[in-house]
Amino acid sequence: MLTKGKITTLLSALAICGAASSNLTVDAQNAQKIGVVELKTVLDKYPKVKELEENLKAEEDRLHKMIERSNKDFQVAKKNKKSDAELKALQKELQGKIDQEVNNYQKKLLAKDKMLKDELFAAIKAEAKAKNLDTVLEKSVILVGGTDITEAVVQRIAQSYEKSDSKATK
Repeated sequence: MLTKGKITTLLSALAICGAASSNLTVDAQNAQKIGVVELKTVLDKYPKVKELEENLKAEEDRLHKMIERSNKDFQVAKKNKKSDAELKALQKELQGKIDQEVNNYQKKLLAKDKMLKDELFAAIKAEAKAKNLDTVLEKSVILVGGTDITEAVVQRIAQSYEKSDSKATK
């Protein structure tokens, strides 16, 4: 037999269940669409990365040769029995040139790194917008789910590279 207290409890329980189910519907409607991208794959397939790596390697080689030449110049001066003052002045001059070149190299490296990141994130944002994704995460942090946009980002970056490359050759 249902008493007034049991009916009130039952109605309260039904009201709570109804509110919870309507919240689930609202939550499902507001659920974010998540994309994932494997950055390593994108970078491995981006031709500009290889090109920049080659340029940076050549720059590193140039710096190493400059250091070797400076060491040889210093050893020659030492062998020619230059005074301590002359040796210190030469060492300071050579080290100053090396420091300046290394500083320039680091600035170039940072600028190219920023350029690559900007291009990569622009491609990811554009692809996310095209697929109506609210959030994009690195694929390695997702165990299950998410829309994989890695290949689409690779294609978008490749197209961007081809356009910039064709402009450069004109």
